[in-house]
Amino acid sequence: MTKEYITRLNNIASSLDDEYFYLKDLGDADINKSGVMLFFSQDRAISALAFSGDRGALYSAIESIYYASAAAHDADELFYKLIIFLI
Repeated sequence: MTKEYITRLNNIASSLDDEYFYLKDLGDADINKSGVMLFFSQDRAISALAFSGDRGALYSAIESIYYASAAAHDADELFYKLIIFLI
């Protein structure tokens, strides 16, 4: 992955993160129904992609797994599949 592509992904993630915090700060009582969590999940998924192509292999893997788990609606299932894959 090129540095330019990683920069573009990080810019997209930052924009989604800003939107998430803006909507969250509006004080919607039910952030799950308001779509706020959609921005959060999209931000984390894009961040996982960006980290997957950046820095050292171990660091990138750890960060990608973290951000993917934050984006997943069922992190337990994600970790289960990851462990099965690694075994």
